[in-house]
Amino acid sequence: MTKVLVVDDSEFFREIYQTALTQGGFEVETAENGQDAMDKMLASPPQLVFLDLVMPVMTGEEVLSAKQKHDELKNIPVVMLTSIAADVKGAEVMSAGPIVAYFTKDKTSTSDIINKAKEVLGTSEKRFEPTN
Repeated sequence: MTKVLVVDDSEFFREIYQTALTQGGFEVETAENGQDAMDKMLASPPQLVFLDLVMPVMTGEEVLSAKQKHDELKNIPVVMLTSIAADVKGAEVMSAGPIVAYFTKDKTSTSDIINKAKEVLGTSEKRFEPTN
């Protein structure tokens, strides 16, 4: 099973994304801050990371920078999933590593997240359609 890491300081968002991605067929690990994310990535690298920008201990930008210093982590694709609009921070962080997408939480559905993971990882040609 393909493993993704969801990094967000909000337990609410971690749980929503974990539930959605699990339903989408992914093995999901979560981290509550950037340091926790780095520890988990070094212990068992995921195939994809969903990363928030604003977090305590270590920010998303700091994670991107730290991850580039590890050969086993630097090519792991990252989807930014944050509350900060791309026009405010996007260009700045897009140059920090292999960022494949930049989503803002208020404009992104769980279906968008699942479909981006499937697209990036090539795990399925069938798009995820939510059930009512």
